[in-house]
Amino acid sequence: MVYGVITVLLLLMQTAVCAQKNALSQEDSISLTRKFINAEKERQLGNLEASVDLFNQCLSIAPDHDASYFGLGKIYLEQKMLDEAEKNFQKAANVDEKNKWYWLSLAQVMLEREKYKDASKIYATLSKRYPKNAQLQLDYANTLLYAGKERKAMKAFDEFEATAGVTEEVTRRKYQYFIKKEKYDEAAEEVEKLLDAFPGDNQLYGMLAELYKARGEYKKAINVYKKALELDPHNPYIQLSLSEFYDKVGEKEKSYKFLKEAYENSNLDIDTKVGVLIKMFGEAERYPKVRQEALELCKAVVETHPEQAKSYSVYGDYLSLDNQRDKARGQYRKAVKIDPSRYAIWNQILLIDSELGMNDSLIADSKAAMEYFPAQPMVYLFNGIANNQAENYEAAAKSLKQGAQMVLGNNQLSAQMLASLGDAYHELGRHESSDSAYDASLSYDPE
Repeated sequence: MVYGVITVLLLLMQTAVCAQKNALSQEDSISLTRKFINAEKERQLGNLEASVDLFNQCLSIAPDHDASYFGLGKIYLEQKMLDEAEKNFQKAANVDEKNKWYWLSLAQVMLEREKYKDASKIYATLSKRYPKNAQLQLDYANTLLYAGKERKAMKAFDEFEATAGVTEEVTRRKYQYFIKKEKYDEAAEEVEKLLDAFPGDNQLYGMLAELYKARGEYKKAINVYKKALELDPHNPYIQLSLSEFYDKVGEKEKSYKFLKEAYENSNLDIDTKVGVLIKMFGEAERYPKVRQEALELCKAVVETHPEQAKSYSVYGDYLSLDNQRDKARGQYRKAVKIDPSRYAIWNQILLIDSELGMNDSLIADSKAAMEYFPAQPMVYLFNGIANNQAENYEAAAKSLKQGAQMVLGNNQLSAQMLASLGDAYHELGRHESSDSAYDASLSYDPE
């Protein structure tokens, strides 16, 4: 209620001043005041058409009524009629050149219209008029940046910092500018300045380290992350970064030490861990030491993420690589127990069953896989071959016949499926069907 009274009084005073300037008659002055208050009321209520009409009536009484121009400008700005908004804000500012809000509104419209140079001139004037207003200095600097006047913008940012102190927003802008200009020393100074103000911000250490990385100064990057680790000794991403940079300088043991610490840290997400292990796979194929290190990391993944199927599947992949096929099978089985929907893992189980001669397991596992993947012909082939070996020829023939009908565009698989089906029919004494299956197999693979 108090706010409403104050607003009305201010409006009355503003209108009275205007009336004095134009020596309005008492009748016109009262009419202007009434129409202006009603115009503002309609604007506040969202009746913009009525409000525009009333503001224009005010201007017909007093053509230099700045508050009415300002009111119209706000309406047009709200309606995104930027050209009209700019014209009315400009008229308001021309009438009352000392009104900061008129100029700020005009600058806002100019920014929306991407008239950055014009807007920067307004902010330049206002920042000189109000030298202790840090927000104006910041707006001025940002507008200069938009206008492409980067050097002037940097100077304006410096003036802002002299008033307001170091801020992350300004430092990041200056940092990006120096990076763009390849002034890496200056960029580093900006980040270091911010670190002095906010020593606990790990993201800033990362920015500084990445800067050194871009310049090939890996030892400096290591020192940065070592400082970060002192402040946050259990941060897995810092550990991972230290591992990366020690690897770049050839200190493999230290690199692995920090990598293992990161993997033993449950705060490092599993996707990051698995992603690194996948990247290591090629090296692990060539170098036994790397393979053993990867196996240790896999154990850490299983221990820190026992609820995730991918923990066991990646461990199984590395055990397979190390020819520990039975142990690999165990890990794959744990994976499908958690998430049975991943065909690639089932395929690995069936392959190992077959390689290790675990025929009973192959029958059971392929039968389970058929339930989850009824449109995958390979599981039917595994089931058919296993049943043939177990002399379950009827079951074998059923699976192989179903599987053969699913194969598309794979002649080798079709040939193998039909040859195994021919074997089943032969054992069942169904020689005509057997001959037909063998002939069909040869048509896909004559050799």
